[in-house]
Amino acid sequence: MRIIKDVINKEVVNSQATIIGKVVDIDFDTTTNTLESLIIVTNKGRRKSSEEIRIPFEEVSRIGDKILIRKPLENDSYS
Repeated sequence: MRIIKDVINKEVVNSQATIIGKVVDIDFDTTTNTLESLIIVTNKGRRKSSEEIRIPFEEVSRIGDKILIRKPLENDSYS
């Protein structure tokens, strides 16, 4: 699928221009043919471990060289 090639490994940036991480996978509903969410590995820094989070596709405002999301990422914003 083209959408997978378009988003995998792209950096995700929040509304405050902070790099959140990179897209490693997506949730795609094959019955409705809709992209449900992006699965992102976060940037936690050198000493902290990374974590995987899901960002609902509704939060994506733009896909270009980077993926822009509408909200700043807070501790419990996404799961």
